[in-house]
Amino acid sequence: FCGGFKHAPNLDAARILIRFIWPKLHRRLSPGSALHIYGAHCPSELYQASDPKGGLYVHGYTPNLEDVFVCQNDEKKHKRILLAPLRYGAGIKGKIINAWSFGMPVVTTPIGSEGIIVDYKSDDGGISCFGGGIASTLDDFCEEAVALSMDS
Repeated sequence: FCGGFKHAPNLDAARILIRFIWPKLHRRLSPGSALHIYGAHCPSELYQASDPKGGLYVHGYTPNLEDVFVCQNDEKKHKRILLAPLRYGAGIKGKIINAWSFGMPVVTTPIGSEGIIVDYKSDDGGISCFGGGIASTLDDFCEEAVALSMDS
């Protein structure tokens, strides 16, 4: 996850990741899987939730998004997915566009996908196109993340 924490929807999403989504995902993903949380103005409650043994790392601010979104050397064997469980907010979400610009798939909510989902007509009636998964419930969010982590 990546987002400035002075923006309430980002803080809410990080809390949801830490409290509800990561515990479920950590049990289901391959050993060595990790959740990394980045963002300016990170509150102490998030830093305190950091649990390296549990695969949860809260980094706070990073000056270079490439460090967040691009796999380095030995990390290439690990798939990176942006998890953005946004429950409220408006407009196009920069974190999602940034992830896509580095080739990273995204799991988000209908709120997170607002303004960036592509609907087009085809001979079979229409297709929605999104670079990842969109989920309305926490369970579906986890299912989308697990499915993406297993895609090659």
